[in-house]
Amino acid sequence: MLIVTLLMAGTAGALASNPLAPAEQGMSQCWYPDSTKKTCRVIASYRRTGSGTYDNQAIVGLSAQGPITVETHTPVEIRGDAVCGPVRTQDIRTGILRKGKEIVGPADAKPILDRVAVMMAPLDGQETCTRYQASDGKLTAKISIAGSYRPEHDAEVMWISPSDGYIATP
Repeated sequence: MLIVTLLMAGTAGALASNPLAPAEQGMSQCWYPDSTKKTCRVIASYRRTGSGTYDNQAIVGLSAQGPITVETHTPVEIRGDAVCGPVRTQDIRTGILRKGKEIVGPADAKPILDRVAVMMAPLDGQETCTRYQASDGKLTAKISIAGSYRPEHDAEVMWISPSDGYIATP
């Protein structure tokens, strides 16, 4: 999720009550978008699993060669105006590694997933909460980790449709 948007003016009101309202319409979040190249560092999708709870599918660009991506699934919940969930290295270790559209086999994927998990280990078990702030036609994700706002992690985010053709790459 840290590792997860251009908002239309009409969507801003919906975000106040549910920051994931566009996901209910099949939209995904493009984190760090490059609209010229149609790329995102992370593409985050949300599937409702209960009242205020979602499965956050994150596709993270690891390398432009291929491109190589990892797909993880993490439970998140809406708390007030924030989307909150844990950082879990187990989600990375059990992720799906892809080169292009091809899934990399478990034996070949394991060393890469383990390296990514080691990089994320200092955050393992800590809760992140993301609030979205719309300004000047852009949406900024404001991230708190373990209850502390971390401005160095602010990120531009844009809601995209699957038909927009964006891909995840670093």
